[in-house]
This record gives sequence, structure tokens and C-alpha cells, in this order.
Amino acid sequence: MMATPHPIFLLILALSTLGTGCGVGLAQGLDAKRIVGAWHAELPSPSGQGMDRVELLIAEEGTFTGHTDSVRGGLLEYCNGSYKIADDTMTLSAVVQGGPPAVNGSKVSWTLKRHGEELTGAVYRQWNNSTTPVTFSRSK
Repeated sequence: MMATPHPIFLLILALSTLGTGCGVGLAQGLDAKRIVGAWHAELPSPSGQGMDRVELLIAEEGTFTGHTDSVRGGLLEYCNGSYKIADDTMTLSAVVQGGPPAVNGSKVSWTLKRHGEELTGAVYRQWNNSTTPVTFSRSK
């Protein structure tokens, strides 16, 4: 006798066949070759004074460089940047160079998934123990 599939399984199966239709965006698998290159995002400044611009340059060998151009006029460089891909999630980590003493030398990390041509997720900033949603687009 064959077991009846669980309704949740059937719902997941149905949604996975929709792709991105009707506004449903499902995370797609990550492949280093597809994410290599320049990416940018804007996110609220931790100071609440406007939007900071983040730029990352992702390399195929598991490293990246980048910086945040702060709305307050400072430039935060990301040193020793590395990333790992597990299933559909990419985790990037780096050490901040520059900025105020509380920021300089602290860690920053992003947890991202690919949705179409964007990388979406969150950034964690050690210096103020905050997590903020972020969406990266390819730079042109």
C-alpha cells in the first residue's frame, strides 16, 4: 500500500514549480561562478542619518574585497574577506578597516541567498550588534 504524501510536501512541491511567477520568489542554488563579480547595495546607516552604499567584489576562489561609503563621509574597507557557500546560502565575513575606533577592527558578515539576479539577506555589524536586511544587485 502506498502512503499518501503529507499536505505540506504537496504545497512545497507546487510552489517549487511556480518559479518566480505571481510574485513568488524562491531562493535559487548558489554557484561561485554565477556570483563572481561586482555587487552593490544601499542600506540604512546605523546612525540613522541616511543610506550607506556598500560595494563588494566577489572572487571565485572564496574571497572578496569591498567597502561601505558611509553617508557620514567615512569609508570602511573590508579586509581579509572570505565567503562560504552551503546549499543555497552564502556567508561572507570580513574585518573592517577605518572609521571610528569602535568600528575599526570589528567584524562584519552577510548571510545571502540568490533570488533571480539579486542577493538578498542580512548584514551583521559587530560594532553595534545589529542585523539589517540587505539586497545586492550586480554593478554595471
